[in-house]
Amino acid sequence: MQSDPELILLEQEIAKIAKGDRRALRRLFNMVSPQLFGVCCGILNDESVAEDVLEEVFLRVWTWAGQMRPNGSSAVTWLVTLARDASVERLRQMRNEGEIGSPPEIAQRLYRPAATSVPGSAGPAGSARAEADQLLACLAELPRDQTQVMRNAYVQGLTYDNQSKDAHALRCAVRKGILQLRECLSR
Repeated sequence: MQSDPELILLEQEIAKIAKGDRRALRRLFNMVSPQLFGVCCGILNDESVAEDVLEEVFLRVWTWAGQMRPNGSSAVTWLVTLARDASVERLRQMRNEGEIGSPPEIAQRLYRPAATSVPGSAGPAGSARAEADQLLACLAELPRDQTQVMRNAYVQGLTYDNQSKDAHALRCAVRKGILQLRECLSR
């Protein structure tokens, strides 16, 4: 568990938001919105759509703040996951409505090294980068086919049915991969 004062502050603000503190939501927005906007932009590749999604992310924070539990993961991880999930949902919606073609390679944009990122940098952005690097290292330990199935499902938003006629086999592969990732990330 991390003891970084900034991460503790984020968790405290989220706890206040869970109790209905609107000022805490504003403070949290000021603290992390640039990083979350970067996540949204990196996935969506459109600033105006990313702004809309960022608003949705903070609505989710307001609604779900009471559900955030730091059980081994940081508040930053939770916030980045909300931003990523909302962005991928918007990509699916845009794809279903014919606004975009095939799913872009989100993983490369989401996990590319940030130009302003300094290895070992302190703060929420550095922590998120370290967690992303650890995840990529763990993904590299999985078989290539299994990694691709997981990226298709979780990053590009493809359903099991979109990927194969044998959805059950894919679910099993993803489940096995998740268990292997959990073990790797706990080391």
